[in-house]
Amino acid sequence: MAASSGTDVTAEVAAALRHYMEEAAELDRVIAERAGIGLTDLHCLDLLERNGGRMTAGTLAELSGLTTGAITGVINRLERSGLARRTADPHDKRRVIVQVAAARGRRLLGPRSEAHTAVLGRYDPDHLALLLDLLRAAAAAIAEQVEDLRGVEE
Repeated sequence: MAASSGTDVTAEVAAALRHYMEEAAELDRVIAERAGIGLTDLHCLDLLERNGGRMTAGTLAELSGLTTGAITGVINRLERSGLARRTADPHDKRRVIVQVAAARGRRLLGPRSEAHTAVLGRYDPDHLALLLDLLRAAAAAIAEQVEDLRGVEE
């Protein structure tokens, strides 16, 4: 591979990040379509999975940015599709615990996770630390843009 200037490499990395985000968004669309759910529902299922597979409905609402009313609809759809289930909190019967339905929920999300694990397995710990720093910084920059856009009135 020919040597590139720093500016060229920066542009290539930025383009590769954008391409990855586009491909990941398309994968999410296909997964949601195949499961018969919407993207918001899939996002909430992914939040559940990434946070130990269970949490209160209130916490899921907070993490997803949805209202408690909207999260009730999401949980209803996830339950109907066999991807999640709700149970009463044993410590507070007023609260609802939402759990990923082990078989179908993990089967739906598993291949994406396995693909990431396989790709990351190609890199040594030093490279992974650099990638982690890049991804955290990129995510923070995007989160800042989201907050800025939410604060702008049109």
